Amino acid sequence: MRAWSCFLPSRTDMLNVVPLVMEEFEMTESQITLTAEERTFLVGLLETAQKETRVEEHRTRAPSYREHVLQQGDLIAALLGKLQDTKKK
Repeated sequence: MRAWSCFLPSRTDMLNVVPLVMEEFEMTESQITLTAEERTFLVGLLETAQKETRVEEHRTRAPSYREHVLQQGDLIAALLGKLQDTKKK
């Protein structure tokens, strides 16, 4: 019989965690169809996330995390740009 143990890590254990390494991979383009209501909702979510990302960027002191926050902000801006382009068509 195999036994499993479960425990909550201590604060010290959590501070010594090695970050995961993300592998890059090529992703093919995808298309989705959104209703006007879904598009408006998604734009609103992205605009809120963009505002929160700007605040997070200014509060962040760690250079590596700040870079991560900036990359998220760029991704959000790119998605908003694509959604605004589809509205004009």
